[in-house]
Amino acid sequence: MNYFSHFYFDGTDDIDYNFGLLLPDFVRNFIPKKKYVLNTKKSDAISLGAQQHFKRDHVFHMSQVFEEMQEKMKPYVVDAFARMKVNRSFFVNHILCEMMIDRALIKEDPTKIDEMYRQLDLVTDKNRGLWVSEHQPNHLIDFLRRLERFNELKYIKRYVEDQAMAYSINRVCMYVGVCNELSLEQSQEFLKIIKPVESIIFERISDLKTEMSL
Repeated sequence: MNYFSHFYFDGTDDIDYNFGLLLPDFVRNFIPKKKYVLNTKKSDAISLGAQQHFKRDHVFHMSQVFEEMQEKMKPYVVDAFARMKVNRSFFVNHILCEMMIDRALIKEDPTKIDEMYRQLDLVTDKNRGLWVSEHQPNHLIDFLRRLERFNELKYIKRYVEDQAMAYSINRVCMYVGVCNELSLEQSQEFLKIIKPVESIIFERISDLKTEMSL
């Protein structure tokens, strides 16, 4: 599940807990080849938020609605990426589905994404770097710099823009080595599938919300 979905489904009034909800993804994306190590014995707010992150991911990835969304999207993604000559369309399909869910939730409740970023800005510098300073101290400065950049750009708010979605998918694919920077022609091919994929997501988003509330 992507950043905003974690906040959307599990966010509270506790800014440290909400930072913990996002922390495993921050670690994975901001520290190359490193993952958050879960410690279920800790009971501070950040650790509890991180524990909920993994619980939610487990439920989400077992979701029947999520599976059905991916299955309906698959022909569009496979065809587009074949024309783009980019492999591993299964990986792209999964990631795109998660990001498009964020997009749908943002469109339905744009004030909530503002609240997510507002709360992230309120987390103290000490708490932002607490886990990294303990587990990956050599990466602390770069981690905090990347996190600050994440908060400044507020790029997830731009998921509602087709070009920004194309850019984001390309960055993820480049990060994991699926492809190089897309050419203009490749980007145009990808842009063609955004609207039909979005329709698939919106058709089932209320069902997903129900499933996540059980």
